[in-house]
Amino acid sequence: VIIFIRAITLKGAGIGIKYYLQPDWNRLFQDHLDPNTGEVTGWIEVWISAASHVFFTFGLGESILITLGSYNPAHFPVPANAMVIMFVNTGTEFFAGFCVFAILGYLAESKGSEIHEVVTAGPSLIFESIPEALCLVPA
Repeated sequence: VIIFIRAITLKGAGIGIKYYLQPDWNRLFQDHLDPNTGEVTGWIEVWISAASHVFFTFGLGESILITLGSYNPAHFPVPANAMVIMFVNTGTEFFAGFCVFAILGYLAESKGSEIHEVVTAGPSLIFESIPEALCLVPA
């Protein structure tokens, strides 16, 4: 929450949040050329990667149900708990997206470039943006 509050108060955060909430749908269905390696990634691979991320994070949330299942009574509403975990997981990821893209908007504003030029896509995205936000939190 502290990172979110700091991120949305940065100059250029609105640009990043707009980029997050209004994706370019045409780019989501085009092949991608990696400028570092020159390798072309098909658009279907991007969607497969996104789906595998969703299933991975849901798997982490569902493992909590398995662990706590032995402590629940016999007629405990497991499906309701599974739905709660699903919505909390999705909400957490959506909230984290606001944090990351607000920071990316700030980085783009400070470097005078476009958001897609600030950092490379992939798992390194969060490891480049969150430390930047932590450095900007006043002591």
